[in-house]
Amino acid sequence: MAYLRVFIIAFCLSSFNSIVSGVSSFGKEFYIGIPGNFAKDRNNTIQLDFASKKPGEIQMIIPFLGYNETRPINRHLKIMLSSLLEMFSTGKENSGIYIKSTDLIAVFVTSTNHASGGTFLAFPLESLGTEYDVIAYPSGWKSGYPSEVVFVAPYDETTVTMIHGQNSSSVRLNRLDVYQMETSTEDLTMGLVTSDKPIALFTAASCDVTPNINHRCNMDFAQWLPVAKYGKSTIIPPIAFYKPMEFLLYSLNNSVNICLDNAPMIGHYCSSVFRGRVLFGATKDKTVTAHADGRFLAILYKEHETFVTLVPGIEHFLTEYYVVYPEVYRTQSHFMTITVPKAAMSGLRLDGGMFSQPLSVVDVSSPFEAYTVLTYQANLFFQESLTP
Repeated sequence: MAYLRVFIIAFCLSSFNSIVSGVSSFGKEFYIGIPGNFAKDRNNTIQLDFASKKPGEIQMIIPFLGYNETRPINRHLKIMLSSLLEMFSTGKENSGIYIKSTDLIAVFVTSTNHASGGTFLAFPLESLGTEYDVIAYPSGWKSGYPSEVVFVAPYDETTVTMIHGQNSSSVRLNRLDVYQMETSTEDLTMGLVTSDKPIALFTAASCDVTPNINHRCNMDFAQWLPVAKYGKSTIIPPIAFYKPMEFLLYSLNNSVNICLDNAPMIGHYCSSVFRGRVLFGATKDKTVTAHADGRFLAILYKEHETFVTLVPGIEHFLTEYYVVYPEVYRTQSHFMTITVPKAAMSGLRLDGGMFSQPLSVVDVSSPFEAYTVLTYQANLFFQESLTP
């Protein structure tokens, strides 16, 4: 039977960051770095959640902690780590995390304390690259809390260079070295990172303010894909369909002509966007489509809900997703949004069974009207979503 191509976003409405499953998220080898969570006493909890389709084994090596263990996994495995892996200044340490699995897995990384927290989806070794554009979040954090960029080297003798504005700096890394660049005086977005060997890149805003929650801090962080991994078309879904969201389209070529359809207030709109520049928009209960003549990155962002998620290109939709809701979100409401071809809606499966009735069904505008967006209430802390 032919496979269907869908895109799933799983998320919780809370003071924590969202969880997103997307392009190239499954693998057998991962290299991970943990940006510093600067909020409060820095006594943070770091949790790794692993999801697999089949039973197997996971080996994790962290030289900085003298950690080298292999554990069995049967669909879900949780491992707690020391907050000593976080750095709180610009510098280099051999604090990278190496993960190797006997079968394909998805890896979710969470850093929390009583004041701030966030979760991101890690990307496997085969998804890494040598050229990245830095997205370090809009400058809304409190004074003294930095924007951060973190590089992790899978290979010895790797040279990494970052150009930001008129400034350029280079660093030499060996395997599992982590280099963190942080600043509380500027937004590191629009930086260009290049390397002579593939690296993993992570960014963070260590204290993104949440005005509607008593002005609390929140940790926003993510791992990014290299420029070459992004697409030229995307469907921006409504997330928690009754809440307005902002989207950001970031040019990854020298000049990209991006066209929007069904955008609130403007409908159809085209604009030429230069590399390092952004095109902003907003949506609430409608899908917005975007297509371009070059590569671009699409992000859904809602500062007041401390929500940041990467939206992959249509050409990167997958046929199978593993989803984990870490225990820290146990008291929150959970939802799953799925973008799927209309002709394939009846073929969706959750853990081998049928989905319940969706909370909402939203049509997709031209030129991708063959798709639709479904939102479901999600109740489990481990879920595997399959299409036949």
